Amino acid sequence: MPDLVPTDLPALEARSAEARAKLNSRQAKFVDALMVEGTQVAAARVAGYGAPDKYGAIVARLPNVRAAFEAAKAVAAAKAGYTVEKMMAELDVAIGHAQRTENASAHVQAIVAKGKLTGIYAERVDARVAVGGFVLHVHGLGGDRG
Repeated sequence: MPDLVPTDLPALEARSAEARAKLNSRQAKFVDALMVEGTQVAAARVAGYGAPDKYGAIVARLPNVRAAFEAAKAVAAAKAGYTVEKMMAELDVAIGHAQRTENASAHVQAIVAKGKLTGIYAERVDARVAVGGFVLHVHGLGGDRG
């Protein structure tokens, strides 16, 4: 299991404040909005970025912004009393329910959620789409004849 988050709220708040201090005001507003809005595009819009559909993803990938967002999520989880152990227990219940009701789709979704939570499962992103929405075909390399 990866190093998830300590449950010591003062330590989490200190780490969050330290991460937030490395942001400019627009980035800080983006992190705050991302915590509330839940999407990068909406957070970029609230933070005042032009072309939020473009800059939401760009800003979210900045190391300092990512660190501040992760720290803010850890604080929120600690304040809510929601731990990894509780989430794992809930997923176990969901898996049991899916098995009892023979719901294969729910079963797979719960297993994938556990895999993501533990760091065992990672989404694969199609770089052709993630890098700008175009595909470059180079002919004459490999087995291409065209």
